[in-house]
Amino acid sequence: MISAFHANLETAARSNAATEIDRWVQGPPLWSSVSDGRKRFLPHRPDAFFTLRFPNAPEGQQLSNFFYEADRNTCNLTRIRQKLEAHLLFFMQGKHTERYGVRKVRAVLIETTSGQRAEQMRATAKELALAVPLANHLFWFTDCSERQHLPGDGDLAGMTD
Repeated sequence: MISAFHANLETAARSNAATEIDRWVQGPPLWSSVSDGRKRFLPHRPDAFFTLRFPNAPEGQQLSNFFYEADRNTCNLTRIRQKLEAHLLFFMQGKHTERYGVRKVRAVLIETTSGQRAEQMRATAKELALAVPLANHLFWFTDCSERQHLPGDGDLAGMTD
């Protein structure tokens, strides 16, 4: 899933002169953990981190940073909730700036195996948003069947801040 997403992202960026992949990192170099403030540490292990560059955008709006999660439907919703919580804590504690030198992350893109699974995960994120409103905007969900409908010319530009 990760390789297919990366390849499709590369293809979409190549077909759009106004978009470039500025950075792509995946796997163990991304792994860390975050404290929940209750002597519990949650693993923060995104599958990828990438930055899109939009050279034609105004100065200061040319970069958009994203985390990518490939959910293969192998863990239960309790574990998914912990993953989402770890992302929220990671941002709230400023670790994205500390580790990656970025001021802002546009979204955590979560691709899963079915529309039903994506809806379950979206509902979990909405529950978290009751306590942490950031969750309403941070998590973007899709399923693998959506991959065939990747952005075409001009569509990637909508991902800027």
